[in-house]
Amino acid sequence: MISHLRLSRTLMCIRKHNRNVSRWTSTTAPTTTVGFIGLGNMGLPMCLNLVQNSQNENGDRTHSIIAYDTNEASIQKAELGGATPAATLEELVQSNCDIIFTMLPTCAAVEEVVGTLLESWPVEEEPKSGVFVDCSTVSPMTTRRV
Repeated sequence: MISHLRLSRTLMCIRKHNRNVSRWTSTTAPTTTVGFIGLGNMGLPMCLNLVQNSQNENGDRTHSIIAYDTNEASIQKAELGGATPAATLEELVQSNCDIIFTMLPTCAAVEEVVGTLLESWPVEEEPKSGVFVDCSTVSPMTTRRV
């Protein structure tokens, strides 16, 4: 028969172990991969805000940010802010993002980017279910088409 004191110590050890295990699992790999396309006047601050808020209260990363823009200087600013740069849209697709944000300047840019994203999926793979968030200022017709 286990004494009450021994049982209390055993439970404390289990709780401590579980905290350590959860710390290992949450720091070894972020849980969500976020792609951000369009790092202009609005996109770059939004991307950097996501990077700055990518840690939970314990300091563990909850998501990683993959950033892409046609302007190399914007990509470098995002990288300095903590985002992982993608050299091409195809590279962003290969990152297997859970969520993709776009913040683009024109309807044509949105249609071009979405077309490239869809063409970039490997033929043998089905795109995993995820979320696509277009924050661009475009017409409702463009949004429906996309």
